[in-house]
Amino acid sequence: MQVLAAAGNYSSSTSYTILSATGGISGTFAGVTSNLACLTPLLTYNANNVNLLLTRNSTSFASVGVTPNQIAAGGGVESIGAGNGVCSISRRRKPDMPSISSPARFLPRSRAC
Repeated sequence: MQVLAAAGNYSSSTSYTILSATGGISGTFAGVTSNLACLTPLLTYNANNVNLLLTRNSTSFASVGVTPNQIAAGGGVESIGAGNGVCSISRRRKPDMPSISSPARFLPRSRAC
């Protein structure tokens, strides 16, 4: 399964039910990938549902920057801490442009947080 992030806010841990079957689920997906550099996708299964869990990984915001300013901005945002609103905004994903505060705003979508 390939997850292509849409515009919106992504917290450091979010679960989505992506498939629900009253008669039950049989089988599993071979794997899962996403276009979010800073969130790792994981599929979980129960009797009637397949859930997608996106969790913050160890990829730093600075590491996806290209220019010195992007790298410095990424490091600054992360130094504020995960509970801060600026850090949450930085995880916002937009198809055509990563968030305004993201240090990776000029990077290809596949590298944006």
